[in-house]
Amino acid sequence: MLKKIFTKQISSFFPKSFKRFSAINNLESSLTNEIKFEEQEYKEINPEEIGVFKKNTGFEFVDYPNNARLELKKTVKDSVVTVCYHARAPFPQEEESGNQESEQEHGNVTDFQVIVQKSGKTSGFIVDAVVMNSNININHIYVADNVNEFHSKYLEGKVDNDLYQGPDFSTLDETLQTAFLDYLNELGINDETAAFIEVTSLDKDQRLYVNWLKKCKNLLL
Repeated sequence: MLKKIFTKQISSFFPKSFKRFSAINNLESSLTNEIKFEEQEYKEINPEEIGVFKKNTGFEFVDYPNNARLELKKTVKDSVVTVCYHARAPFPQEEESGNQESEQEHGNVTDFQVIVQKSGKTSGFIVDAVVMNSNININHIYVADNVNEFHSKYLEGKVDNDLYQGPDFSTLDETLQTAFLDYLNELGINDETAAFIEVTSLDKDQRLYVNWLKKCKNLLL
């Protein structure tokens, strides 16, 4: 009787155990294949291209390790200009043939903010904008007494809605819109900068994704 009971326990244990280890091995194998594929497909941005961008625009490129945040920084006369943006995933290839409206719906844009403040001052502009197909669209121009504090709250979605922040950019008089765009262009917010933001945000996402895959795999070892 004891032999039968023991045999039954063993037979009921191994299928579940085998399934568990089989699932782990399958996941580990899938992660290994994905890492191999992504590393083979990855094309690092040529440092010379970054150098050319720096020479043409005057921007310093800041890439924070193990962080999705990216920045461009420079000083124009007495103004400090900081462009802040984050890594973003590429638009799905099977949908790339869609129209511009479809791209906007699926998020084929790179959000960024431009902070402009006089040297030694805390006040300034925060320009909320997006890049789509290397073109810049301005959403809003904020004015704050402390731009860094405001920007932090903006990213966290904690901006005080009771404070008047000005109208949407598209509703401004066309002459005023043009004047703002010319001002930003003089600060280096142009098509070349837009293309750089787009490329580096995608590159950053790719590197972070591979790093995430490796961390997942290491947890199984």
